[in-house]
Amino acid sequence: MNGNQFDNPYGNFPHDSDSGSVPGDNMNSQGNGSFDMGNDRQPLYYYVNSESTSRKHRRGARGLRKVFALLIVAAILVGTVGTLSLFYQIVPGNGDVVFTLERIDRRNDQNTIQLPAAGNEEKQNGATVREVNPNGPVMEINEPPVPKTTPVARETGGALTIPEIVEKVMPSVVGVVSSVRSLYGTSNYSGTGIIMSSDGYIITNNHVIDNAENISITLMDGTTYDAKLIGRDKRSDLAVIKIDAKNLIPAEFGDSDALKVGDLAVAIGNPLGLDLMGTVTDGIISAINRDVVVEERTMTLIQTNAAINSGNSGGPLINKYGQVIGINTLKMQDYYNNIEGLGFAIPTNTAKPIIDELIQYGYVRGRPSIGINVKTISESQARYFNVPQGVAVYYVHPDSDAYKQGLQVNDIIVEAQGKEVKTASDINKIKEEYVAGDLFTVKVYRNGKYLEITFKLMDEAEIDMNRSSFIVP
Repeated sequence: MNGNQFDNPYGNFPHDSDSGSVPGDNMNSQGNGSFDMGNDRQPLYYYVNSESTSRKHRRGARGLRKVFALLIVAAILVGTVGTLSLFYQIVPGNGDVVFTLERIDRRNDQNTIQLPAAGNEEKQNGATVREVNPNGPVMEINEPPVPKTTPVARETGGALTIPEIVEKVMPSVVGVVSSVRSLYGTSNYSGTGIIMSSDGYIITNNHVIDNAENISITLMDGTTYDAKLIGRDKRSDLAVIKIDAKNLIPAEFGDSDALKVGDLAVAIGNPLGLDLMGTVTDGIISAINRDVVVEERTMTLIQTNAAINSGNSGGPLINKYGQVIGINTLKMQDYYNNIEGLGFAIPTNTAKPIIDELIQYGYVRGRPSIGINVKTISESQARYFNVPQGVAVYYVHPDSDAYKQGLQVNDIIVEAQGKEVKTASDINKIKEEYVAGDLFTVKVYRNGKYLEITFKLMDEAEIDMNRSSFIVP
């Protein structure tokens, strides 16, 4: 069997009310061994399977009873296509709330532009890539200030008022507009960015600039610049862009590990586009280390009730000292839009090593990749087709060692490194315990038999896989 060919015997599933699957569901994860969702050969709807029935019954009283939708909150489409929505479904976790998400993309697949792999191309996402800078700036994490000895300082602990926070951080917040070309013309998406250095390095979300032909930056004083893409990382949803400017005011980044639930949280961004640029909202840190499964990959995020709306993605979440401690990225709401105060941000301590790698190399080095695209087979689907529950392989990259060692399309992976695999998230978690170059063994089901295949994990940057994107309003 040719490892590149897709012959899906598991593609038409019966309706499963327990798991939420529907006929023809394709819960898949693809791209660079990252198991990222989306493929131009796949439907635009991707459904998640809930956890096992026994677990749901055991934890149901403490779990979430209601199905929610989670929106990536970055770019609002203001061009010719119309407003889009990107939803995620959430199901109960097992004590700690671990969200599993569903993406519903209302954009036609013709609007999706296939991307080159991140790395050394002259162009990336269509936007010209500036040469990486091994000696470029690094993201500095600052400790909270030491309280002064005056009575007022002792009382406040060095904390600023919200107006003082805004005065300090607002000049470091920018508007980001990405022009995306499709068969229907060019559309503009807007988001937010954070100035990292005085010479023009800016942090934003990957999904804000994904597929961009051109990227422009607007400062708070109205000055606009063309931006160049330095590097992006879909897995963490982070990107670095640069403008040719001097004497910018960089944000001060704080230690996200020092956060406590109940701390003040302030968000600054550009909801619904640049007409509302510089909107300030406030709240508290609602939770820390909140695990959210996005496209079969777990992100550990800060949860806040500060209002985060479409257009805020890539903007700062700020602590009481005026330090950026998170990059806003996700918002949760139900289908009736009556859920508020559930926003999520990438912690700065998580972002720092990724941002530093993007500036120095244009991508994140050493990430392990199997080089496959997979889709989860639910328990009910396994019963229907009389196959084991696991992840079905529907693409094997011909340059991967997994392909050379005999992993095939339609193999069902049931174990990895001796650990049970039932979902793409399972194999991701196992794989990420290793590095590129390590040997990795999977147990697969093929034509009624089980066999083990051992191969070397590849460097994700070396695998030229199709990359799906966060396509968002």
